[in-house]
Amino acid sequence: MVLYRKIFQKIPDEPSWITGQYTHDQIEPFAGLFYWLAKYGKPYFLKASILWDNVSTKVTGAIDENITYCLHSWYSRDYDINYREKVRIDFLYEVAKFNKAGFLC
Repeated sequence: MVLYRKIFQKIPDEPSWITGQYTHDQIEPFAGLFYWLAKYGKPYFLKASILWDNVSTKVTGAIDENITYCLHSWYSRDYDINYREKVRIDFLYEVAKFNKAGFLC
């Protein structure tokens, strides 16, 4: 938590378009990076589709859906405490390694 607070102190204010009730103590520790990117970066729109496990997400280009940027596993915080999530994430990792020349998902 101490490292998390130090990181947030160095990141500019979050974008004005983020609305709603929240505190930085209740969100992901890496959220500040996304606030910073939204403020200083150039947006690039992506598409996402749910994979066969009904949890993981395949992220593709919005214009060219044949370009896969990543597979997002979700719930990695539970990797060491939930065997089902560990097996699912490990399998997704193997799929990504196998298909790194072009995902076949």
